[in-house]
Amino acid sequence: MFNGIGRRSDLITVGEICNMFRMTPRALRFYEAKGLVRTERNEVGWRYYSPDARRRLGWIADLRAAGVSLPDIADVLEADEASGARARLAREKLAVRAEALTRSLAAVETLSQRLGEA
Repeated sequence: MFNGIGRRSDLITVGEICNMFRMTPRALRFYEAKGLVRTERNEVGWRYYSPDARRRLGWIADLRAAGVSLPDIADVLEADEASGARARLAREKLAVRAEALTRSLAAVETLSQRLGEA
């Protein structure tokens, strides 16, 4: 359904998405270019984000905030959301990330102790 100004009322603009997910327009274009999210365009070529695109951007924003890599995010987004496979895979990716951070923290603490002893 169009709201009289040439856009569907269930679609959100780039500016609104940037505010919603704390992303830059450049990041949005990058995710689109990488095939992580698909946009829709109105008759004048403006990008709009459907409910499905917003869900995907929510996953992207949350996983990026946790430091998950883009290839891992792509894997998560390709998993079936309805069956719960997406959430399961995301948990696996987060567990791997947590393990890597734990190892990094241990290395930092070890080095800090050695420097303190010098």
